[in-house]
Amino acid sequence: MSQSKNVPPDLLELLPPEILLAILVLLGHRERRALVYASPLAHAVYLANRRFLLQDYLESYFGSVMADVHVVYQLQMLQPCRSGHESAASGQYRMAAMHDIMNSYADNLALRDRHSGCWHQQRRGCYTAAYPRLSVAESTGMLSFFRSFVLPVRSRCIEWAIARMPRRVRKPCIMDGRNGLSSTEAMRTTRAVYRFQILSLLAGREPYDIACRELVAFFLDAIEPWEIAELVTVYSFASVIYRDVLSVFKRELAHRLPGLQITGTEGQQAVCERLVLCGLVPLRTVLLDTKDHSQLVPLLAAGSGWGWGISSSVPVWDSSRGMGLFRDRFPESLRTLARPKQAICREEMNAQRCAFPFRGDGKPDAAPLAWTALWGDTYSNVSAWRVPLMLKIWGWAFWDAHTLEATGLLREMRDEWQRRWGSVDPRDVV
Repeated sequence: MSQSKNVPPDLLELLPPEILLAILVLLGHRERRALVYASPLAHAVYLANRRFLLQDYLESYFGSVMADVHVVYQLQMLQPCRSGHESAASGQYRMAAMHDIMNSYADNLALRDRHSGCWHQQRRGCYTAAYPRLSVAESTGMLSFFRSFVLPVRSRCIEWAIARMPRRVRKPCIMDGRNGLSSTEAMRTTRAVYRFQILSLLAGREPYDIACRELVAFFLDAIEPWEIAELVTVYSFASVIYRDVLSVFKRELAHRLPGLQITGTEGQQAVCERLVLCGLVPLRTVLLDTKDHSQLVPLLAAGSGWGWGISSSVPVWDSSRGMGLFRDRFPESLRTLARPKQAICREEMNAQRCAFPFRGDGKPDAAPLAWTALWGDTYSNVSAWRVPLMLKIWGWAFWDAHTLEATGLLREMRDEWQRRWGSVDPRDVV
């Protein structure tokens, strides 16, 4: 202790810039921030290497979810201008670019699967090899979108799932600031929200033609079935939010938009799913920025800044949209994109009922305990729509083993599964 008091306060200023850069790379975000503010030399080194340090921070923070973060940013940059008509040539260019982005995305997920045993330890090397260097604008744009839209929607979705768990369940103590989500639960919920946005960017555009349907099918083929289950929970959350809004303000909306077919089950379904597929920006607005419910009607009617919002031209409900996205198979005869290799491998594992035990929550991209337990520790590639509705609402694929067992939620899931399927294996149901 006596020696530390004699250390000169400007010792850091004597270090070579290369050493300071290495220190900045090793530090966490808070420690790095403190050092940059405390040391003029560290601040200068940070500014000179800001591009590298921002990308390093993104890759370290998001881990394997970085693939989804990057794709969301790329797809959003391709969205057509909201004012004006998109020419056929620019539409074809945009679709070709989307094909390239999704092919690269599938390749990165395949790389993750091959390195799943050590992915969370080697992620920086994998991502550096997979992606070009990000600009400062790209990195800050990704961070801004995460903080402004992903985090708020994620928090509300988790609160919603917990509030709907059975009374018999001891609710997870994740609302207490001292007891947050585990790192695995945070990763799964963040990944699910980003993939909800990917789905919206692929399926939410107009017209929803064969090319769009194929991109959606390709995306769902690229991810694991339990990851689709995560996505379905976020989709269900958004559907409930908009369905509640429409049920309350149906008359007001019909008055503002006389041609809008909101009456009847199919009419409400069409409007609700069109709103859901607007993505995170309007969802966050509805959840947080409309303090008075009376503000929702003009907001929904105008669709200001939403891409396309809703209007009197909402078509009749398309069964291939909404939950049909997760249920319908895309016809092989119409494919122009080769299916991801991992999708074919998964179908073979499903047919053979390959052994698939729980690998622990330390491997963030492995299946959660709820998935392996309900499928009897064998592999399943069955679409998430066959999972009982209540499990989706409870966020069944989000929770780690400790939460499932400590709260009794796993037992409730088994009971719900038994009530829905009994002794039948859903994999045997055509």
